[in-house]
Parts: sequence; structure tokens; C-alpha cells
Amino acid sequence: MNLGQIRKEIAFILDYDPSREEYIDDLNDLINRNYLDLFGREDFSFAQKEKGIKAYKNLSATNVSVNNGSPLVTTSGSFFLAERMEGMTIKIEAVEYTIAWVKSATQAYLNQSYQGVTTTTATIEVEHRYIDLPDDCVRILDVFRREPDNPEQMLPLSRSDEGFYSLDFDEQGEPIRWLPVDDFSIKAPRNKAFTAITSGSGHGNRTLEFATTYMYANKESGFATITELELTDTQICQWTYPNLPNTSGRIYHVYCRNKDYSEKWFKVGEDGSGTTEFVPDIGGSYTFTLGNSVWDDTFELNNPNPPESAGHYKRFRLYPLQDDDYEIFVRYSYRPRLLRDDEDTPDFDSAYHKVLVFMAVREAFAKMNNASMAGMYSSKVKNEMQKLSNSFLSQRQQRWIRRNGSFPQRRRSSRLVTGDFGTLP
Repeated sequence: MNLGQIRKEIAFILDYDPSREEYIDDLNDLINRNYLDLFGREDFSFAQKEKGIKAYKNLSATNVSVNNGSPLVTTSGSFFLAERMEGMTIKIEAVEYTIAWVKSATQAYLNQSYQGVTTTTATIEVEHRYIDLPDDCVRILDVFRREPDNPEQMLPLSRSDEGFYSLDFDEQGEPIRWLPVDDFSIKAPRNKAFTAITSGSGHGNRTLEFATTYMYANKESGFATITELELTDTQICQWTYPNLPNTSGRIYHVYCRNKDYSEKWFKVGEDGSGTTEFVPDIGGSYTFTLGNSVWDDTFELNNPNPPESAGHYKRFRLYPLQDDDYEIFVRYSYRPRLLRDDEDTPDFDSAYHKVLVFMAVREAFAKMNNASMAGMYSSKVKNEMQKLSNSFLSQRQQRWIRRNGSFPQRRRSSRLVTGDFGTLP
């Protein structure tokens, strides 16, 4: 079932189907809350993803130019890589700074002014200390390597292990353990300077919503305050943003939504060059026409949607610090994208979609103080959850063991306890 069909099922059971936009929005929110709750309730196999991530060794360079009081670092040859180094730790003559953003292969800005002695012969080292996970990651399940000659599940360390064993995270070698660290968070911008201006004609009357995000260290914030513009046939949108300091490393993205076409947001480029990355040192005014004719399937395929992490990202680090480039695989529980348009479908087997219907109906009856009907649909939810658990709940691998060499091998498999739904075979 898609979102529209789920709503129809709910309307049929409740015998209530108003066409008010506010009611539809509230019902969609209710469905999505239960959808996210379902994915976060257990380690269902359909709620997991696997991602291969590169863990890079430290990189160093010599004959680097730095100036006291300036955040700019300049290398004599190509060195800086934006996709790898933004947000990473950089040591300049053994003093730690953070790379705010990479301007080019030979220039990068620190998150503060350089405090050392001005020189053209400095030695720098960039440390890939933290490994960031995709924006939809909500919980790390496993970290492992998948190499033909050396497959290995890496063992986790706890925060207490770090202190108890006084681990030296500057130690380098082949990583065998991993340690979760604090989530990385980036605040949303405050900029909302979107205005309507007159320019040309033939754009069509339309109502557009605009919002900005910050991009920092290849991670994106949530939305700034949304601005709604009612544009006429001869009007377009103009956005003005200030020069941000280079030490901020913040890059603006602009998103737009046309609710007459879709409930989804799309990243958009300015009219002139199509730029979508507005870096710190080029503040100014830019226009976005986005006439009625552009809103079609091609636009939707070419313009990405924003992440739904609200600026929060999971990350971990390896121990010891990697001495070479390694490919690390992470299996994690993920947050599904919200169901926004009627054509959107949940990310699990359609045979079980009715659990979302029963969850929403249960809450609706509870809100109407109809305890008997709420209880009946609570039982239906529990039955559907049991079916999901039987079909999709992950189980640990069965192992063959030998008892001191004196007994024949036998197979032992673990039994999982699944909260409210009993013990599964």
C-alpha cells in the first residue's frame, strides 16, 4: 500500500474521510510517527542497512605556508581533499586545529586563526580520527571488515573501557576494535532573506516555500525558518545571504517546495550558473525563478531531497588508529524517509503494511475515548507485530562447538527475547 491507500483504509474503518487539508496533514503525521516507531522498535532485517566506509590513514605534507593570525593554510602542491578532510583534525607543528573547509587542492581554512610562528616550511598532518555514518543511521549494530584473507568482526569498546584501560588513541596500527563517540550536530542557519521581485513573465502563478541549510564537514543541518512566497506570473524569488567568515566552514544549500506538485523538498540552484553550493566568502543576492513548467518528473530526479536527520550524525573511531587505508563495513538500523506524497510506499514488505493502518486506527479510537475499539485494534497491532518478528527479526548465527574434545560437535543457536512479543524460536 502507498500512503494514499493507507489513508483510505483508515477512513473505511473509521467511516470518516473529510477532505480538509489540516485533517489529511494530521493523519499523515500520525502514520509517519507510527512508521518511525515501527522501524525503531526492534532490529528487524528490513530496518537495517550495510555501508562500506573508507577509513583513511593520516596524510602529511611539508613546506606548508601558514601565517600567525590567519586561518589560511597553503601547501606547495595538491594535498587537500574536501570530501575527506573537512571537519578533520590537522596538526601544524604538532599543534591541533580543525579544518573548517577546503577551498582548493592547495588551500584550506582552519576553524580559528593560526597561533604559531609565520613560516613557509611548516609540517602538517591530517588525521582521519572519526568515521561518520550516513544521515539515516540511528544505531550501529556491527562493524567489520570483509577481506578474503582476513574477514573479521571488530569488537566494540565502551566509554568505560576507554578510561579504564587508558587507551592511547594516537597509537597507530591495524584496527581491531571500534568505539562509539558523541553524535556530531550542526545547527540550522537563521538566514531567511527570501523576497519576491519582478522579473520577466510567463512563470505562472505559484506558491513556493523556501528554506536554507548549512553544510559543514560534508554533513547537513536541519532547515532554517521556512519562507512562503506567493509569486505572480511576473515574479521570481531573490535570496540574499551574508559573507560568512571562512573559519565557519558553513556552506549554504537552498531548498524549495511547491505543494501543488509535491510535499517533498528539493535542493535548487540559482538562475545564473545553477550553483547549489554557496561557500562562506561569496555572499550576495541570487535569484530562483522555478516557474510552473519546471515541476515535473525530470526536476524530481535531478534535484535531491534534504536529509531528515535534523543535523545529527552518528560516528565512531577505530582502535588503534588506522595505519593504512581500510574499507570498514557497518551494519546499522536506519531511519526511513517520511511518507510525504500519496504515491510513497513504506520500506518493508507490502503484506505487512496494514500494521500501520491498525496503529493509526488504535490511536484514533483512543483519542475518541472509545476504549473497547482501541483495545481491539491494539490486539490487532500486537498480532501483526508478532508476524513481523517471526519473519524479520534478526537472529544470531548458529555455531558448532566442541566440548573439550571429548564430545561430538553439536549445534547451538541463540534464542532472542523480543520485548512484549515473547521468546522466538
